[in-house]
Amino acid sequence: MAFGNGAYAVYILAAAAAAAGLYAWYLAYKSRITARLFPAERVREALVPVRRRGARAKAALVFACIVLAALTALRPQWGEREDEARIEGVDVLVALDVSRSMDARDTRPSRLGRAKSAVRLIADAARGGRMGLVLFAGDAYLQCPLTSDIDAFLMFLDSVDTLSVRRQGTDLGKALDAAARVFERKWLTSRILVLITDGEDHEGGVDRGIERMK
Repeated sequence: MAFGNGAYAVYILAAAAAAAGLYAWYLAYKSRITARLFPAERVREALVPVRRRGARAKAALVFACIVLAALTALRPQWGEREDEARIEGVDVLVALDVSRSMDARDTRPSRLGRAKSAVRLIADAARGGRMGLVLFAGDAYLQCPLTSDIDAFLMFLDSVDTLSVRRQGTDLGKALDAAARVFERKWLTSRILVLITDGEDHEGGVDRGIERMK
């Protein structure tokens, strides 16, 4: 439980203590004045009848009201509250080469395995933003649209192998065209394309794709 006016707790509690002290002083003063005016107890009881239980209950009620008033002034808060938070991240689109040459084991566990590990590192750093995945070889297609569900993105990434694209080759132009189509669908504040490949552009379309991305 928290208090909305916790910063003013000292002043609120001091005011409550002062109010309780004044009331206690009033009760004592009243009793003392009555005793002075009517020294004889029988006369005092006859002229100023006091029901002790009722008086005690009344005093307890007043003190309880002071305590409750202090708690109310402190504004106790508990339970859950939903706040809508707007998080502006970066949209990262990964274009990953899945041609057969990516199965080469000149690096462990393979070129493709090493590339997927690098993409996982990027995904972990991009949480709060969105990730998307384009696969390409001799052709290119969007495997995972931009999503803020990084775990879902990683599931798509885990399923990638060199059979994901049937047409072999390395067409960087088509990879860039596929990425441009993703970025053109909606205006985005921060757009990053990460292209991972182990080969050269065999189809000669990379310049055209770069111009489209510009």
